[in-house]
Amino acid sequence: MSSAADVLRTEDVPLDAIEPALRALWRSLSGGAPAEGRPAITRVITMNLVVLAGTEADAEHALELSGRLAERHPSRVILVRSRSGPEKVSAHISILCHPSDGGRQLCSEQIQLVTAGKTALRIAQHVAPLFVADVPVVLWLPRHPLLLPVDEDLLAMADRIVVDARSFPETEAALDRMTSWLESRREVVDLAWLRLERWRALTAQFFESADSRHDLDVLEEVEVRYRTSREGSPEGRVEALYFLSWLASRLGGRWEHGAVRSAGVDRFGALRPNHTRVEMSLVAVARTEGACGDLAGVTLVADGGRCRYEIARVEELEVAEVVVQAPRAGPAPVRVGFPTSHPLELLSLALSGMPSDPLYAQVLRGARALAEGR
Repeated sequence: MSSAADVLRTEDVPLDAIEPALRALWRSLSGGAPAEGRPAITRVITMNLVVLAGTEADAEHALELSGRLAERHPSRVILVRSRSGPEKVSAHISILCHPSDGGRQLCSEQIQLVTAGKTALRIAQHVAPLFVADVPVVLWLPRHPLLLPVDEDLLAMADRIVVDARSFPETEAALDRMTSWLESRREVVDLAWLRLERWRALTAQFFESADSRHDLDVLEEVEVRYRTSREGSPEGRVEALYFLSWLASRLGGRWEHGAVRSAGVDRFGALRPNHTRVEMSLVAVARTEGACGDLAGVTLVADGGRCRYEIARVEELEVAEVVVQAPRAGPAPVRVGFPTSHPLELLSLALSGMPSDPLYAQVLRGARALAEGR
């Protein structure tokens, strides 16, 4: 895991003096390092990372993560925090460094902007002049992005939008918003989708043999259990919808009827190309103390109930129990490692140079249709 960056220099500056102040900082640091016995520094900027923070806590969390990310993705971080009060924009700049091979330090930048009054509605106007040319613009919306006024001009400037739909207060609204971004030809990366990689890999492994592939052909039921908070917020619902949408897309199915909701259970139907129906359900499970992950388990039933495949998280441990029940000889139940993805690792993957994921676009649209009961 990346270490925290060393903050070499930081200062408050007027908005229109950010660039001159940064150039002066770099000159003083580059010239003073050898004389002060410090390693030589190299400025590296691979992207413009714009962060919209809804609260002071969100801003502190984002600054801490982006500081650690600078070792892997050295960027010009532009963090924007809005406050109430008279119309005003204040700025704060920092130089962050990590040691590298060869006795040098790789350094990048953080710019913090605090907007107040109507300036919060003109974020693009303030950040666009600060972009480093010829590197991508990534917009990161941590925590509750739907609660923030997201400048449409800023969205249009972004090469990639990074969100975590787990933190959206309303699942349907989150999926609707992200779908609209995709339809506007913007690249979207959802950390909730990235967290599903282990679930998808284990599910695919169930059906590697010829016998188990036959079970996949006669699959009849799928149940996904997801955790909610004690207050009832749908923490794992987005991931559960993504999983169902992903599985249906792999089966080649189309939704046969809308959702039927009752007592914390959503039921859906899918019709496959071979005209068989698969009943799919989402089951909400209240989170217990110390429970790991947002999905609690997945169960697939085939061939009139004679075959059953299950992945179940062990609540307080970083493991899952994998069970296969079938008339033929099958593997004994096993426990496999199932580490909870660290936010830093997920964010690093979201910022990597990977191309846009066409599968995610398909899954997102399917999840939206499920959530809306279509």
